[in-house]
Amino acid sequence: ETLDPALTAFEQLQEARPGAREQWCRDYLGGWGFSGDLAERPCAVLSGGEKARLALALLTLNEPAVLVLDEPTNHLDLDMREALALALQDFGGALVLVSHDRSLLARVVDELWVVQDGRVASFEGDLSSYATTRIAAAPRAAAHDRRTARQDGAAARQREKPLRDRVRRLEDELERVTAKLTEVERPLADVDVYNALAPAELDRLLAESGRLRKRLEAIEAEWFEAQEALEAGSRSDA
Repeated sequence: ETLDPALTAFEQLQEARPGAREQWCRDYLGGWGFSGDLAERPCAVLSGGEKARLALALLTLNEPAVLVLDEPTNHLDLDMREALALALQDFGGALVLVSHDRSLLARVVDELWVVQDGRVASFEGDLSSYATTRIAAAPRAAAHDRRTARQDGAAARQREKPLRDRVRRLEDELERVTAKLTEVERPLADVDVYNALAPAELDRLLAESGRLRKRLEAIEAEWFEAQEALEAGSRSDA
């Protein structure tokens, strides 16, 4: 626990940056959503998301050489996720970021490492190509499934057909949603363009980005589930 529950956000910042002018402190906290009365509330009464926000504000304030963040967008609303992404884009040190937030990763990291099956390995590509790479590997399994189906006869083919159709349908939808998300988030990834957006347009893009991210995560989860079921069925038929 890095926050003193008895201190307010304003007091926490003053303690972290002794001698800082009051207006500077209030401006800095305001950029993280702590303005007015909220900056004067004891940390003990803040919500989980507000505490996470304040902790991140204090972490980035000190500009450490290395910053390690584990799922930093948990409990943050869309506006605060955007504030965090912009802050991390400006961070000058090394950043190790563990996250399932596709948008944050796409906008912040330069190198992707994948944790899977108890191993950590560098992935040569960006986040948008990861699911595509996994899907591209699927036809090898599918080819084996077809051989197995021929050996096992019409019953096995009929049993696997709904899963195969589902996988193909999800792959098509994944491609469409990924392309749309890339288009929507392009202006959000450029700081100058982001700052020049009209408030109504920014709100629209943020809402659409959030909706598409959730849909993309749902499609990928459904695809992995269907693919695993298909492979499990093939193994049991072998």
